Amino acid sequence: MKSTKLKTRPANERKKPTNSSVKQIASFNQYKEPQDLKHHYPLTKEDGDKLQSLSGRDFRLNAMNEILLNMSKRLDNRFCSKAQFMAYFGTCLKYEKRDAIKTGNDNFRIKANITPINQREIDKTKQLEQYLAEVEQMAITHVCPENQLKARISNVLESLKAYVLLSNIKDFVVLGGIVKIYLRADCQLNEFETGLVLNQVKSIYSSGEVNIESVEYVVENTCRQVNGYDEVRTKGTPVMPTLQQGIWGDISRKLREIYGIHIYNNWFSKLVPIIDEQAKTIEYKLLTLLLSNG
Repeated sequence: MKSTKLKTRPANERKKPTNSSVKQIASFNQYKEPQDLKHHYPLTKEDGDKLQSLSGRDFRLNAMNEILLNMSKRLDNRFCSKAQFMAYFGTCLKYEKRDAIKTGNDNFRIKANITPINQREIDKTKQLEQYLAEVEQMAITHVCPENQLKARISNVLESLKAYVLLSNIKDFVVLGGIVKIYLRADCQLNEFETGLVLNQVKSIYSSGEVNIESVEYVVENTCRQVNGYDEVRTKGTPVMPTLQQGIWGDISRKLREIYGIHIYNNWFSKLVPIIDEQAKTIEYKLLTLLLSNG
């Protein structure tokens, strides 16, 4: 009688995984101890991309983290693995009532998440943004070189640095090719930032008659040691020009009220009016031009 061999499949070619391999897969990436929601905060960008796919919602990473932080304060859910958490939180986002577009701003915050420290930071940010917005609005409603320069500085410098510099400026004075900026306190600007400010100063104050070469920052009411004693540096009292009578005197007084004495001295006081009362016209010539031609 001839014997036949039964066909057998080697153990490593089984189509279904063995019990041991199932246990290995189940234990893969499991935590040693179950972890709560707070353990998974903050989410990474990679987490955010996966959660968008799992939930089918286009929540930004900032919004996801805010929602997760808020949930972690109310719920005590525990997860045996990161995959289990991702599946759970993806479902939560799928049925989240908040609008993904309305929460898309990077400044979006859930009130319950805001601590006193966070609130102070938020208040400072709002104050900064409001101040810079007022600077730009002032340049529109009250057009003058000083306001135009402040608005340009607010656009070229980083917001916080622009706020610190602009909020400490007391005055601008043009002396030949130098613009002096008087400050209430020292503002640390690096070489790149001072270059940005200089470019804006040149664009505002340089003209055919004036070529601005540098900017000097003068800190008022600061002490320095002179022969062992503290000397307080202060700016001298501005010169008050004698105003003419009549229509030009009225115009000059109004200009001084609107733009201030320093801008008036540096700009408008150099104008010489030629008034034709019959034609009711006024022409202006620069005083420097008249002197050079006289």
